[in-house]
Amino acid sequence: MATGERVCAVSLPAEAGELLLGHLDAFGIRTGPVIGTPSRYLLLVAPYTHEELGDMLARQEWVPTSLRYHGPGGYLLLPPSRIPTGELRWVREPLPPPGIKVKGARIGVGGVAPWLPPVSGLIDALVAASVSAPDGTRLAY
Repeated sequence: MATGERVCAVSLPAEAGELLLGHLDAFGIRTGPVIGTPSRYLLLVAPYTHEELGDMLARQEWVPTSLRYHGPGGYLLLPPSRIPTGELRWVREPLPPPGIKVKGARIGVGGVAPWLPPVSGLIDALVAASVSAPDGTRLAY
């Protein structure tokens, strides 16, 4: 799936992703769909531009290189897919927007688009969770 116009994503090491989801759940913060690879979690978010992302990251004291951004011009594989290191799976399934009930229609397939949070509401938590993960320069999936 192409990223940029309808959906973007932010990914972090799987260990940090589990910590992040636990933290967000404890505070009642809803996430959008989350994809799990053998080594990373990808949080699908509302579209953002490179300029918007740059402004958000510039406000951070430090941004770990273990965070990855999938914005305009990129792409994502969706579950169920297989990559050389294993299977992709839904950690959090796509859900409709709050207040919308979907009956007999698949979300995102000719039906209702899944709810996607803005990355601005998650960036502080993403950075904090990523600090706990090994910080590397190699993009591993």
